[in-house]
Amino acid sequence: ADQVVPELIKLGFKAPIQVVGSGLTNVQITELESKGLQLLGFVEDLDVLYLKSRIVISPLLHGAGRKGKIGEALAFGIPIVSTSVGIQGFTNLEDTGIVVADSPSEMAQAIHKLHENYDFWAKAASLGKNYCLNNLDSTAMRDAISNLISSKLQSGT
Repeated sequence: ADQVVPELIKLGFKAPIQVVGSGLTNVQITELESKGLQLLGFVEDLDVLYLKSRIVISPLLHGAGRKGKIGEALAFGIPIVSTSVGIQGFTNLEDTGIVVADSPSEMAQAIHKLHENYDFWAKAASLGKNYCLNNLDSTAMRDAISNLISSKLQSGT
């Protein structure tokens, strides 16, 4: 909010930015809303929100492993803008529909480009859906685990 939103404003970005999540104090909520963000709080079922969203922004600064919400958004065909930390656990990033941006300026530019350039958005959305089908659905996961077990059995380790 403090770093990316001002960069977006400089670029002329005017679309609403909705924030999902809980645990904020009333003071924090008021502060974030004063910066133009729409706080939705905890959302039980994100499917409805995914169906109405154009971009998912995941500016994670810490955490480990593959992030489930990123995979969910990709499955809905929603391009992601995230940090290097946010996409940990995802491989072959050029084929994911994820745009990695680690500075506020990069993040604002990526969000703006995905929002304003339909061809760029459509390509990222398509890549995300295909990535999920090939890497994250139950068949792909089952195949990956089977291949891993087979290779371990063949190598004797």
